[in-house]
Amino acid sequence: MDVSDGAALVMVSLADGPRHPAAIIEDVAATASRQLAVGTLYGILDRMIGEGLVVRAAPEGRRRPYELTGAGRVELGTYLTTMTAALRVGHQRLAQA
Repeated sequence: MDVSDGAALVMVSLADGPRHPAAIIEDVAATASRQLAVGTLYGILDRMIGEGLVVRAAPEGRRRPYELTGAGRVELGTYLTTMTAALRVGHQRLAQA
């Protein structure tokens, strides 16, 4: 899967457990200072469900939370490892310039 920034932020939000869409939007805003539109979020979630990275969790009243699958956790770990290495190089290059 080619992880977009939005998908990565959603997966990070779900990494510590299921969240419903409003909680995902709030968490992304709090942790990444990025505002996800509701339509954008549902598009990301639908795509990730289709790829087997996210599933709908058991309903909590009227709320419909989502959670990472095992494959989603692996994909997020791979993405974070890759981005950590790229960020390290980027910071080194900026410091040298």
